[in-house]
Amino acid sequence: MKNKQRYSTAEVTSAIRAMHLLYDQPVVFNDPYALRLTSPALRRICQSRFFQWLLRRKFISKTLRPISGQVLSRAKYVEDKLEQAVPKGISQYVIIGAGFDSFCLRRPDFSAGLRIYEIDHPVTQQVKRKRLMEILDSSPKGVEFLAIDLEKRTIADVLSDSSFLKDEKTFFSWLGTVPYLSEDAVFTVLRDLASFAAGGSEIVFDYLIPTYQMTLEDRQALGRGMRIIERWGEPVKSFFEPDEFLDEVSSLGYHIFENQSPAELNKRYFFDRSDNLATHSAAYIIHAAIIKD
Repeated sequence: MKNKQRYSTAEVTSAIRAMHLLYDQPVVFNDPYALRLTSPALRRICQSRFFQWLLRRKFISKTLRPISGQVLSRAKYVEDKLEQAVPKGISQYVIIGAGFDSFCLRRPDFSAGLRIYEIDHPVTQQVKRKRLMEILDSSPKGVEFLAIDLEKRTIADVLSDSSFLKDEKTFFSWLGTVPYLSEDAVFTVLRDLASFAAGGSEIVFDYLIPTYQMTLEDRQALGRGMRIIERWGEPVKSFFEPDEFLDEVSSLGYHIFENQSPAELNKRYFFDRSDNLATHSAAYIIHAAIIKD
């Protein structure tokens, strides 16, 4: 994989957040830093009226609009759950596959009470830190950046080499990453967190269901999106059948709070909109807690 391709999905995710704030009403997820965290070329595209017109053409919209809904709903969901978890004793926030997430910039009042750890591939993280420096003229306070390739090294190893306190309750955000990992890598991460993190720690992560469980239209739209992503060098590798996946996750030492379906997410975040913004029908989100005897 070429280095410049390594952070393509992170770039697109940030651009989606930026365009949502620029053009959609009502706003589901407010990220005023997303535009500045994208590349200069993407910033110009995001601000282009012609590009916005093009995105609303039926063929393109049917492919990209559900992806936008997926990105926005999972971002809103994870921070809703984090807010609910902090009063229960959560003191650390670990963002796995952080990409160009702007939590440390957007929520200074909230993040001040948390130790934040951003875990990502070194190429993506290097670009992200450079852009943060351009915005702040310094590295953000209270954030520790940890570089990792999840196919080669474990979360536990990386956190053990940091200031992370394994006996304190932690909230783990793991968004937009699972589909790009092998099934073995996904279960390695879940197994490591279950054995390494303190009991009562919580995690939110998203995944894709198998294509045979989708409608023909959604399967075709996902296929078009996957072909684009694969050209960037980031192929989708894993799909999980919800009931079987929940059983396997539970067997690793997790209590499942919620397994949010697209229908539930649409009802929660996109109900009664006048536009066609909704999450992709293949994208589910799990909220779970680590159980320790």
